[in-house]
Amino acid sequence: PEIARVVRRRMHQVRACQRAAERRFPGFEGLIYVRFTILPSGTVGSRAIGQSSFGHPTPRLERCPLAEVGRWPFPGWRVGLMPVDYPFDFHPGR
Repeated sequence: PEIARVVRRRMHQVRACQRAAERRFPGFEGLIYVRFTILPSGTVGSRAIGQSSFGHPTPRLERCPLAEVGRWPFPGWRVGLMPVDYPFDFHPGR
């Protein structure tokens, strides 16, 4: 629940990535899973694209949400690392 709350509060940053992609690639849409690890301090450690439904290679577009997620502060965890695989829906109107 805490992870989803942080994502909802910062979703406007990922939406900015979506708007930039739509301007560059009209008709652009897809689903991307960002895989990241929350460190005990609450900062984001490793992050990568876990899965993507984009129909063509989009490393530049995928870097945008990766960069945003890397800046987000999460609540600290008491024990170990928290792996997360979070879906971001890049469909127009969503």
